[in-house]
Formats: sequence, structure tokens, C-alpha cells
Amino acid sequence: MPIVHVHGQLGSLDKNSGHYIGFEGKVTPKIIERCIPEIKIVHENVSETPEFIIARSLLQDAERICFLGFGYAEKNVQRLLGHDVQGLT
Repeated sequence: MPIVHVHGQLGSLDKNSGHYIGFEGKVTPKIIERCIPEIKIVHENVSETPEFIIARSLLQDAERICFLGFGYAEKNVQRLLGHDVQGLT
């Protein structure tokens, strides 16, 4: 089951990944510096990031979709659907 973090994540859970950060409950300046570039702010132009492109592709082909921690902000829905959402509610 693919999981796409369209607004980034604080490191990878895969220990073999170059983005893995151990979660021992300690926060250091080095950890914070590694996390900063991984986070994408909603107001940034992120519509064509690899994550949004992958998410749109997965949504088109999916039989079942689960959103976790998704606020349904109009801009985010537009980015995921790839078009204006007026009249869809």
C-alpha cells in the first residue's frame, strides 16, 4: 500500500534510506537541519513536485483511497485532482 507524503515528512522509516532519522526522542540542531528541506508548506508552489505527481497517478488508478491527516483545503484538493474543484461539494 503506497503512502505519499505530499507535504513532506520528518525523515524516512527505512533505515537503508539516506533520509532515515532515528526516533529516540532526542532533537538536535543536526536533526532539525536535516528535516527542514523535507517539509513543504501548503502556500508554496508544490503542485508539480514528484509527490503530487505520484499522488495524482495513484488516485486515478485506485480502487480504494484513505486520507489520513488531510484537511480538505480547497487548494490541496485542486492540487490532487489537477483541476478546479468548484461544484464538486
